[in-house]
Amino acid sequence: LFMRILASLCGLIVAAGLPAASAYADSFAAAFGVSDDESVETAYDWCRRGSLEDAKLCALNACEGEQNGECDFAVWCEPGKWSGVVALRKGNDVKHVAVCEKASRNSALRALKDQCRAFRKASPGAFKSCKVESIVSPNAETSDTNVVTWKYRGGDIR
Repeated sequence: LFMRILASLCGLIVAAGLPAASAYADSFAAAFGVSDDESVETAYDWCRRGSLEDAKLCALNACEGEQNGECDFAVWCEPGKWSGVVALRKGNDVKHVAVCEKASRNSALRALKDQCRAFRKASPGAFKSCKVESIVSPNAETSDTNVVTWKYRGGDIR
């Protein structure tokens, strides 16, 4: 019994000293904004934090710090898993759409491509392209930016 208690106590001490594996994986938020001079360029930032409110505040502050215009949220979600944001371009307008809670990087990219296809179908004449802004892993250690740009070619988004 003494050995069992000692082993449990040692396990608790070790666990208390290590950061939780999902310390940054609980929540994801992405914000975007157009600069005050209303140029086509937009500010875009994302954060992954332990709480949803911290993630939202971080993304909004980062976005507003890059430009002087108003920023708003593209998405927020929890639990983390894989997340991503795509910029959908139509004429001079840009719309940001995000996906959350995907099981893998590839499933996040597929979901973003599906968003692009739906956007192109809804705006066939004015559609320009879709550009992946970010793919973020559950632990936020991987963030691919400018991963891919899809355009309409040969009857499909490629």
